[in-house]
Amino acid sequence: MNLYNRKSLITAAPEGTPVTSYKPSITKWIYFSLVILLVAYLIYLLIKPYYLIEAQGLVDVEVRDVLAERDGIMLQLAVKQGQSFKKGELLASFAAEKRCTAEPDPVLEKLSFDMQLVNNDIQALQREKAALAAMPATTDSMQRALEVNASLFRQQQQQQQKQQQELDKLNLDINKEQERLAIMVGRHSRLLEAKRQQPVDEACLEKHIYAGEDGQVREVKVLAQDFAVKGRPILKYSPAEAQVRVVFLADAKLYRSFAQQSQLVVSFPDGSESFGRVEQIESVASQISGNLNDLLAKDKVQLRMTLVPVNPADNSLWRMFERLPVAVRGSL
Repeated sequence: MNLYNRKSLITAAPEGTPVTSYKPSITKWIYFSLVILLVAYLIYLLIKPYYLIEAQGLVDVEVRDVLAERDGIMLQLAVKQGQSFKKGELLASFAAEKRCTAEPDPVLEKLSFDMQLVNNDIQALQREKAALAAMPATTDSMQRALEVNASLFRQQQQQQQKQQQELDKLNLDINKEQERLAIMVGRHSRLLEAKRQQPVDEACLEKHIYAGEDGQVREVKVLAQDFAVKGRPILKYSPAEAQVRVVFLADAKLYRSFAQQSQLVVSFPDGSESFGRVEQIESVASQISGNLNDLLAKDKVQLRMTLVPVNPADNSLWRMFERLPVAVRGSL
């Protein structure tokens, strides 16, 4: 039996099989996966502290000291803060510890006096020679007159011979005195050189400090005309090939965890990372800047640990972040 209406046909025949749809099943699996991921992330956050260890540190460039080698006033500081210097350059000069006057040497004094006397004799002989040589010679008219008068001619010849003999004698005396003076000068030089080679009390001399290597001045501790104490630094500098380190503080628990690591991950402020190894562990952290303590909001600090790059080529990367905070990570 079929029933009709204006819009549809109603029949008693059995209905067909409905079309299968997979949309509700896909949506259910998506929701289920998201829930699993969320739970896994929460579990990761919960167990992360137990599998990772992390501390905050600072990048530190190696700094060395130039020490005063004795007490005294520093006369000159040849470098200033931030200035680079080369090996062998003058860094500072210290005044002598005491004023010393040379003891008089009677031998040298007597020799110097004798040298002055001989020199005076030479000068006197040279003046006498010059005066004798300046006497007027016989003119042509006088020569003709002398030829007429034989006696006057002979007398004039004798006078000229006598003058020449006196000049020769003066020259001989001058040469002898000059040779004598030369011998005295040579002896004086030898005695003076021997006196100079005698050991001098270092306290009587200025002290100069020269650079033992290339570097750059980081801090001036003693200024010119200030008093320096022996063994205390007068300036701090970084060598040209300075070692770059990361220094961080850790309590005993963190120390044990970090010390077991063959290498640690160092994360820099710009997101770059590098590997470091533990170079030194110290039990006193008093020399580290107070800023580093502010970075640590953990247990009481007891140890200072120092990292250096595993790869020396990373030195330049580490140096870019000098005095900046970095993260140090390891795993349990």
